[in-house]
Amino acid sequence: MVLAIPLALVVGIVFAVLSCLHIWIVVPFVKTCLMVLPSVQTIWKSLTDVFVVPFFQSIGRCFAMVNIRLDQE
Repeated sequence: MVLAIPLALVVGIVFAVLSCLHIWIVVPFVKTCLMVLPSVQTIWKSLTDVFVVPFFQSIGRCFAMVNIRLDQE
């Protein structure tokens, strides 16, 4: 309980920094690369289809089998 508030503050700051970096640096860089180099767009799509999509599909299937049951006693 004592560490909950400081830990929540730290996690919130980390989330804010990562979100800011993603929004203002990563996404514009990727969009610029895809606009400037059409061949990069093909490679990027192939890489995401090969590595990212199967990973998240398997994670989704793992969590699809999770059932939460709330019983009132």
